[in-house]
Amino acid sequence: MPIGATDTPATLKTAPARTLTAIERTIVSTSSKYGLDTEMALRIAKCESGLQQYDTDGKVVRGKVNPKDVGIFQINEAYHLKQSEELGYDIYSTDGNIGYALWLMKHGGSQHWRSSRSCWHEPGETTDVAKKTDFNTQLLSFAKPLN
Repeated sequence: MPIGATDTPATLKTAPARTLTAIERTIVSTSSKYGLDTEMALRIAKCESGLQQYDTDGKVVRGKVNPKDVGIFQINEAYHLKQSEELGYDIYSTDGNIGYALWLMKHGGSQHWRSSRSCWHEPGETTDVAKKTDFNTQLLSFAKPLN
């Protein structure tokens, strides 16, 4: 069953602090629930889609190289549509795309995003996305209230 998004306000650790977008907040809260590296999840989503689920026409963002890649985390329909549906995730919706992507990370690390690794991976960083749970908790505890 998909983990639902929350409206937990949060900020990035970069200075000056800025309020996160709704998509970033959903990634932060969901990745924290799964015990994943929030920063890596955010970087992957930014590299994959610019943190966009829909284009300016309201259509789901599709991959430039492979149009079967959809949404924020560019989930490939050919490989993941059936499994995502069986698990209750709608990869064509914002919450479903994020939820299924983070489910994949929880169960397989960052392997599904190897092709974009040069964009999101930081030198010296492990690719095990389940390593920084203390930071995830701190990120949420220092949340800046939204107005």
